[in-house]
Amino acid sequence: MTEICITYAKEFHLTFNAKKTTCMKIGSARTTQDILRIDDQLVTWTDACINLGNKVTRFVMDDDDCALKASRFIGQVNRLLGNFGFLSSDVRSRLFTAYFTSFYGAQLWTLGSSSWTKVIVAWMKAVRRVLKLPYQTHTWLLPVLLGRPPLQCSLECRFVRFYATMEQSSNAVV
Repeated sequence: MTEICITYAKEFHLTFNAKKTTCMKIGSARTTQDILRIDDQLVTWTDACINLGNKVTRFVMDDDDCALKASRFIGQVNRLLGNFGFLSSDVRSRLFTAYFTSFYGAQLWTLGSSSWTKVIVAWMKAVRRVLKLPYQTHTWLLPVLLGRPPLQCSLECRFVRFYATMEQSSNAVV
């Protein structure tokens, strides 16, 4: 496959940067035969990489991606509160829901896993902080006070839509 890519690149005057390229073998560990070169430059191998903002590991597990997304989310909430904490709860909640709850790629996470649950817990803590609610505020009240469905429900709906789209696909590979 890499030879096809290299031939295509030469034909259409494209350049691959071996220094910015990494390889990952999904599943089993790589062997000594798994050496890859682009224009005589050795390409490095990795067990995990970031692709389109999602952390992909050779073990195809979502724990690392959930942890990455939760960490980014907490950082975003901290910036929101640091920059706009003086605004009204209504404005803070609208900023929160508009800009800090996308969780791109979450439809691929394992629903109900411990990693997934940690993201949900981080969201609930963030809602309490954004709305300046006591830590003991009941979980079921948070979506009502925020005026949005719970994150768990949103992520489950995304999964169902993604699965339905896959089921309806005419692509044989899908």
